[in-house]
Amino acid sequence: MQSSARLASTRLGMLSFHLELLLGEQPDTDVLRVPRYPFIVNGCDLRDTWSATKGNKVISYLSYAVPDYPNHFSYCGPYGPLAHGSFFPLIAKWTDLFVKIITKMQLERIKSLRPKMAVARQFTEHADLYLQRTAWTSPCSSWFKGGTKDGKPTIYPGSRLHFMQLLEDPRYEDFEIEYMDPKNMYSFLGNGFATREFNGQDITNYLGLLERQGERDQQPEFDDGLVDFLGDKSPDQ
Repeated sequence: MQSSARLASTRLGMLSFHLELLLGEQPDTDVLRVPRYPFIVNGCDLRDTWSATKGNKVISYLSYAVPDYPNHFSYCGPYGPLAHGSFFPLIAKWTDLFVKIITKMQLERIKSLRPKMAVARQFTEHADLYLQRTAWTSPCSSWFKGGTKDGKPTIYPGSRLHFMQLLEDPRYEDFEIEYMDPKNMYSFLGNGFATREFNGQDITNYLGLLERQGERDQQPEFDDGLVDFLGDKSPDQ
């Protein structure tokens, strides 16, 4: 065991902002969903939004985004599949999803993207109802339930495979989208030409690439051999 780690075999006495053992010890660690630092957007601190001690109900959009907090994506927030097996495949799935979202924002000049509050509330409502018939709602203390016996478990309402299928593609219809150009969202179309028309890529790629094995995306250079395809006409004709 590393010198920075210590095995604690004492039963857990209370789960607040920190763990507290029955012996009264309070190890310097935190496993809760509440950020350890101020996370303030438009005057709202996420620590207050997700604070169970203040009676607030945790609202999350598919575990990776929060209404009223634009351009913020996190790995396994509330209502994520944290107890559903290995975490590494989930990290990969979240990362793929975030790259798709960021790519869209860059290409389409999107200024901000945030989940709609009504959509997040409906997801949370569905999760709370689904979880009532699972073992997660049994009367036992769990940090999934904020350290209480009767709290609502904030984990994903389904299997890990179900969750990964849901995250296959972003559901942009669930988001409020604000564009860099507030007058015309289609200004990102620019001069009307595709980048591949100028950088040497194959401009007939939609018909398939010439080199299937290497999948070389490059504009072919035609020579006299093209006559074999054009009959008695030369490439110049």
